Amino acid sequence: MLKRMSRFYPIVGDVEPIDEYLPGGYHPVHLREIIHRRYDVLYKWGYDQYSTSWVANDMSLGKLVTLRIFKAVIPGDCQELDMLLHLSNQDQHHPGHNHVLRLRDQFTHIGPNGGHLCHVFPLIMSDGGQMSVRKILRHSDYVGKVSEQILLGLEYLHRQGFIHGDLQPANILFTVDMSFSDLKTTEGEYIPVVWLPGVIQDRYVPRYLMSSPKLCGMLEDADPSTLIVKVGALGRGHICIPVMPIAFRAPELIEQNSWSEKVDIWAIGCLIFQLATHQPLFPLETSCPADVALERLRSYVDDLFEFGYQGFAVSIIERLPTGFGKEEEFADFLWSTLQEHPESRGSIPELLDHSFLKD
Repeated sequence: MLKRMSRFYPIVGDVEPIDEYLPGGYHPVHLREIIHRRYDVLYKWGYDQYSTSWVANDMSLGKLVTLRIFKAVIPGDCQELDMLLHLSNQDQHHPGHNHVLRLRDQFTHIGPNGGHLCHVFPLIMSDGGQMSVRKILRHSDYVGKVSEQILLGLEYLHRQGFIHGDLQPANILFTVDMSFSDLKTTEGEYIPVVWLPGVIQDRYVPRYLMSSPKLCGMLEDADPSTLIVKVGALGRGHICIPVMPIAFRAPELIEQNSWSEKVDIWAIGCLIFQLATHQPLFPLETSCPADVALERLRSYVDDLFEFGYQGFAVSIIERLPTGFGKEEEFADFLWSTLQEHPESRGSIPELLDHSFLKD
């Protein structure tokens, strides 16, 4: 078990906890460090409670990649690696194979804090959460092309017997095909690590932490046809209870009834509405206690469907940005995903054949 203790002056910024750089914790990464004699670390991508992630240049292939470096000690019940390995080797001819986050490489990197499992993925430049925050108005063509790729990725998962269970904007990943020479961005902010007086400095901690540059800005003017969209966060598998935020939960999850892969179809409707409008379909305050949020969600769902399809369509279209295009088709598409009874929701082949996704 990691022992936390304060060894540093407080650090202000969106960075990982500095006190978790110790044996068993994060690996201390510095820019331009060469990992595994192959990956040249260029920029910080992000972090979570188990890992830090970096944009790196694969010097063997001349391609940009995302390098995720786990803590030396991670939970033994983490299913992500098994799922990633399984999906990387299955049905590579399915069109959804390229729309699911897949491993390119894995290895163990030895550092001062221990042996760190490392995953290498294709370059990820943004996610749906970051794209929504920027609130750039999107046309129906853009939303349709993104939706098609998400559905293909989800179909691939379902065919392998997996339910995603956590579809939300942050788990939809965006990139374009780009080489090292094409990448133009700042490195992010250097935040120096300052030790408290009297504390003996050690090699477990980096000289500085890094904020993450916003690579998503490079996608603002990208042609929708060049966007590559992948479904990420694949660690749940087919045996886990769905963990999506309350606002994305299907009625059967609200009522704690039995559930199936159709919970992903409901979540797709909520997700695509948010990608189109930059607003949640069912707005809930994140600070709400879970029982209050669930009750409010029940009320929102009842109100949205009170007057059948016509009332639903009017409500959806009123919330779309001006000039969105194909408004009626979009409302009908969402109606197919947001049915109270799971068996009434459209299948993925039906959704892929919907007029909203047609040119």
